[in-house]
Amino acid sequence: MAKSRPSMAQKTIPKKVANDTRTSLRNAGKVIPNEKTRATTATKTGAGVSASGGRGKSINQTIKGIGVTRNFIGTKRMRKLTKDNIRAVTKGDIRRLARRGGVKRISGSIYDEIRKSMKSYLENVLKETCDVVEFAQRKTVSVTDVIFVLRRIGRPVYGFDHLGHLKNIRGVY
Repeated sequence: MAKSRPSMAQKTIPKKVANDTRTSLRNAGKVIPNEKTRATTATKTGAGVSASGGRGKSINQTIKGIGVTRNFIGTKRMRKLTKDNIRAVTKGDIRRLARRGGVKRISGSIYDEIRKSMKSYLENVLKETCDVVEFAQRKTVSVTDVIFVLRRIGRPVYGFDHLGHLKNIRGVY
């Protein structure tokens, strides 16, 4: 097997000068492919050192310590957007709820109807809960608000009888 002959540029530049230019290019942040290794050097920016070579998905992240970032732009993750969130209640979820209720056999057309009724029920509960919170001039929904609304609708939750005195002051029962 014959050795490849050096090119004209390699003949004219002495070895010491070639190594100095490679070192200066590396210090400047340029990527220089090497025969022995394929590693890339970290690129220096004004904000700091960005992690390259598969070290996370962040852009322009300063490497100072664990979790310390400055000038953080964001991650390159794709977030899954669900257009119809009621479809997140799967067929298996509905089957488990029905089994807990004592249902033995389930028709195939029942799943969409159950999703519609669940959505309307939750919309009703959440609307009533928002009314209670707005009436109290608060922005945070508490457990007692939801328990109060469920009791007012006529669907009390067992085990929360001791919280009845908190909402009984208004006389809205």
